[in-house]
Amino acid sequence: MPSEIIAHGCAPDDAHPLVDSVARASTSELVAIYAFWQGQPDGLNVRALALSIIEREIFERISLDATAVLTPAQQRRVLTFARRATTTIPAFEAFYVVVDSDSGTVWIVYHERQHGRSQAHALQVDAEGCISDSVDGAQAKALSQLSIINIIPLLAEDGSDTIVFTSFKPPLVLPGT
Repeated sequence: MPSEIIAHGCAPDDAHPLVDSVARASTSELVAIYAFWQGQPDGLNVRALALSIIEREIFERISLDATAVLTPAQQRRVLTFARRATTTIPAFEAFYVVVDSDSGTVWIVYHERQHGRSQAHALQVDAEGCISDSVDGAQAKALSQLSIINIIPLLAEDGSDTIVFTSFKPPLVLPGT
């Protein structure tokens, strides 16, 4: 028998909005609600909205705050990269930032379209904000298993970082999986 939160998450109403149900859901309930909405037909108008609400909650739960994890120099480097990527990287698609919790190593992982396929690349950023290493392909893709850093708190509040926000696409990792 599904919990009350799962029931409200799968059939939200005015008294029980999806945002509230998702925020109150335990990890297992959140995964169940997400699975329900993923299983709905693509043509269902609210499906995309529901999935984005749930994915945002998952991201908030699993990501680390950039203001707490990155040095000020790393924060500047990440924002400089993000603001210039669309104009300096041919066929740039998206990026995200990760940290190896054990070593503290920070990576900017980005994807660009090459020969019709998405290709992963990564740049290591040291504590002083300098690029100290880079990897491509499978090595870069493997970095998605590290802890995701939420850079949204670093974005300008005046809306000038809209391009950064739209190209910031961390991989979705369901909690507890």
